[in-house]
Amino acid sequence: DGGNPGKAKARKELDATQAEADRRAAALLGTGKQQDGCKLVLQHAFGVHGFVRDNLAFVSEQMVIHPVGQHIALYNIERQQMHFLAKGRNVRGVTAMAVAPNLKLVALCERTREEGDGTGTAQVSVYHVPMRKRMRTMTFATPGEFVSCCFTGDSKFLVTMAGEPEFNIVYWKWDTEKALATARAQSKVTRLRANPADNSQLTTSGPMYLRMWRLGSDFSLKASALLPGKKEQENFNWLDEVLRLLPPDPVVRRRLQSIMVGYRM
Repeated sequence: DGGNPGKAKARKELDATQAEADRRAAALLGTGKQQDGCKLVLQHAFGVHGFVRDNLAFVSEQMVIHPVGQHIALYNIERQQMHFLAKGRNVRGVTAMAVAPNLKLVALCERTREEGDGTGTAQVSVYHVPMRKRMRTMTFATPGEFVSCCFTGDSKFLVTMAGEPEFNIVYWKWDTEKALATARAQSKVTRLRANPADNSQLTTSGPMYLRMWRLGSDFSLKASALLPGKKEQENFNWLDEVLRLLPPDPVVRRRLQSIMVGYRM
């Protein structure tokens, strides 16, 4: 086509038309609204997004939530029915997910830029799971996207972790979309966790890295070392978080809690 200007122009116009069609289809799928007499509604999806850490969680005894493609699916394992959270039009994918301890909320770290786009803004949204409704969306100026997030034990605060090069930690009061505190981890971090019993205590972990963070009364985040840095610390979790890996059965939870109390003693 390089030697034929007519064919090259036709190819360029066809590519532009296809790109516009893809954009409009993605918008329709994300909102479920009618446009130009057409309406696309997601019915089912196969698979799970394997690049998202902690990518499967129970939100009730019958319902699991997981990312698939650019979307978040809610699957009823008894009825074998699937529903989807309505994503924003600017969302291109999910980079991290966290279910709140109350099981009614889920936080999604969302990719909003194309590859190579240096807009420098990371985004996280909080959704109400039973209503399948987006409640709040927060953005933060940083070169990297958010790669990990977690709720505090009372589900009132959300903490996000950005990727390289700055590894920014942001402590949010999510219902007001306000960033209460920020800090930089100064090292590669792959997991962020909050102490379920103490909203002011966080941990960040990664290859050969583990730090404890404390939120002060002046809303500053200060780090301290937990263990020697010459060991693999990438998969740190608080003991209480084991409960979130299982169906929310009260009998199972009580038995695990008694085991944990004995372990701590």
